[in-house]
Amino acid sequence: MILTWADFKSIVNQRKLQTYFVETENFYFINATFNQTYFECNLKKYLSEPSQDQLDFEATLKLTANKPISDINAFASKKFGEKSLFKRLHGVQQSVVIGANIIDFEVPYNWAKITGLEVFESSACDKVNLSVHDTAAGTYSGTPNFKLNQFGFDLNVAKDMYKYESAFDADLYMGMIIRLEYTAKAAKEICVNFDLTEVK
Repeated sequence: MILTWADFKSIVNQRKLQTYFVETENFYFINATFNQTYFECNLKKYLSEPSQDQLDFEATLKLTANKPISDINAFASKKFGEKSLFKRLHGVQQSVVIGANIIDFEVPYNWAKITGLEVFESSACDKVNLSVHDTAAGTYSGTPNFKLNQFGFDLNVAKDMYKYESAFDADLYMGMIIRLEYTAKAAKEICVNFDLTEVK
C-alpha cells in the first residue's frame, strides 16, 4: 500500500512500527509492515531545496530506521494506547461425532482480543459457526450464556487444515465463552487453535 508521507508517518507512530528504507541518489524508498500489510512511502530527494516531508523524515524516522532484526526483542510487548499487548495462543482438542458438536473455550484474561483461528484434521466442507457468549452468570449482559456476537456463519472448512486471520479484532473479557458450533461429516478428533492477544 503506497501512502503519502503524512499517512505513512501517522500509521508508523500509532502502531509503533519498525521502519526500513533504501536511499538512492534521488529517492528515499521507505516501508513498514503490520499484520501482513505492507506500507510504502516514496520520497523524492531534493539536495538544494529539500521538501518539508524530506526534512521531517530525515529528522525523525530515518534516525531509528533499518534496525537489525537481531536487535529486536522477540518477547517485547506492543502498545495499545497506555496498555501493552501480549500474544496468547491456546489449543483445544476434541472428539466430534457426525452432525452438530459444540466446542467451548473460556477466556482466561481480564481483557483480550481474538485475531485468528485454526482448525486441524477437518473434513472438506465441514461447517463452523463462531460466536461469543456471556458467562454462566450473565456477567456482561445480565443473561447467562447470552450470545453477545457471532463472527462465523456456516463457514466451509478446508480439508485437513483451516486458518483464518483478521485485522478487525474483537474484544473479549474474563469468563466469556468462544463457541464453535462444528458440523462434522465424519466422526474424528479435531484440533483448534485460538489466536488471542492479551491487553494489560
